[in-house]
Amino acid sequence: MPTQTVCVHCDPPGSGRCVECQGTGKRGRMGCPECQGSGFCGKCYGVGFEPTERERTVGTILGVWWISWFGIISGFLLAGYELLSFAHGRAAYSSILLLTATVLLWILFYVVTEKLGARMPRGKNWHAFTLVSTLAGTILAIFTLLGIVFFIYVAPYIR
Repeated sequence: MPTQTVCVHCDPPGSGRCVECQGTGKRGRMGCPECQGSGFCGKCYGVGFEPTERERTVGTILGVWWISWFGIISGFLLAGYELLSFAHGRAAYSSILLLTATVLLWILFYVVTEKLGARMPRGKNWHAFTLVSTLAGTILAIFTLLGIVFFIYVAPYIR
């Protein structure tokens, strides 16, 4: 929940618009150091209110968790590739199926999240969208971790 303190980093203050893009007259220009091309203030995320200390901490923790998904995906692909280098028969078929399904699910997740995030209005809906996409990504990350367990402990014993 945003505080009632108006964000002074916006242009004009409390509007939620990027000060850099407003100064140059280009809304949401690519390569903007403040908004990364979104056109919204990078400090308040377009809401117009300063985030609380708790919101900043939660945002940092979620950011680290989201970035860790790339490590989970990389570990999954590495374990799957290593298994496929020596597996054959049913183990190879089930591993290829798991690899393909998981990669397609991650691609679908990122495409849908990007498309919906671009259309999402900034405000309370943005926070709900972030939590729902984090939940969906977490479920997908758990599924991917279970795939790593499958590649390491189960698939080598499938004949």
